[in-house]
Amino acid sequence: MALALAMGRCMEEIHSTGKFAPVEGNDYAAMFSGQLKTKADKVYEIPLLSPFEYVARGIEYLESQDKRFEDPNEVNAKVSMQLSNAVNHYKSLNLIQNRKNKS
Repeated sequence: MALALAMGRCMEEIHSTGKFAPVEGNDYAAMFSGQLKTKADKVYEIPLLSPFEYVARGIEYLESQDKRFEDPNEVNAKVSMQLSNAVNHYKSLNLIQNRKNKS
């Protein structure tokens, strides 16, 4: 989830199709290929909300835990349900107050 927020990429791109490389002179950007919504395998620069070093460590961690998959459809089966359950758990904790209830 943190990688998705840091990169603005979908889970399938993070866990399967995405390839990321550093951008010389810009720690808060990455060269990215493997976008699912396009047919051409285009490489382009994407902005990051954290230094590339942390993103690279996150991708390495996913690989070390066998959480990177050849088939993007595996991501839905193996990762998306876990993410959905975690989001529902945190929503149930009511950590974020409704703005209407603040006044």
